[in-house]
Amino acid sequence: MDLGSIIITAVTTIGGIAGLYVTGVFALKAKKTEVEYLKKKNEVKELRATFSGLEMINNFKLLSILSNKANYILKRDKPDRFLVLFAINGKREFNFVNAIWEQHKEHGDIFIGGQSREKYKNVKIDGHYKEFLKRAEPNGYVILETAKMPTSVLKTIYEDEKVTHSLVFFIARINVTDDDDVLIYCSIATHKGEAFTEQEILDVELNVNAGIMEIKEILRT
Repeated sequence: MDLGSIIITAVTTIGGIAGLYVTGVFALKAKKTEVEYLKKKNEVKELRATFSGLEMINNFKLLSILSNKANYILKRDKPDRFLVLFAINGKREFNFVNAIWEQHKEHGDIFIGGQSREKYKNVKIDGHYKEFLKRAEPNGYVILETAKMPTSVLKTIYEDEKVTHSLVFFIARINVTDDDDVLIYCSIATHKGEAFTEQEILDVELNVNAGIMEIKEILRT
């Protein structure tokens, strides 16, 4: 092969490599743009779900219903905290939860507000949490005992709060998009170290269910 042929071959090879490099750079930039777009799209979907949940839960009538039910429940001996929460970012399985209403009982006094909403602020949930939310919807509620829970996000929170037992009731599901719903639920907890009796559970269930019926009427209007 003469010198001219070698030079032509070298130039052609270098040109090909350069072409591949440029193509690769543009492909990477395009992929990065696509990833950023999808990330922004998911963030928007999450925000829509969050705002939908807040819009629903901040309805004055709905808050009045929940507050009245919480007052009734907290006047009973064992329950000492009532939380309203919503789960977002999913449909069959949710990924984040927030607490947006809380009432407590201390030394017999019932009051609104506290520190729980900060602890349950955009909490990324794990498999254990997702599983009991799935059970709560068709069954109406689930019973949780901190000591018997597997190592999980909620067990860590409960141990930190010294919650020993809780009842988690499904309230409502709101459709936001084809891929996202908002799941509204409430948690009735005790710090007293004693499990809820069947009669206490029935009393809470009847009260919460009455509230759910009123809430469904609000959602229809």
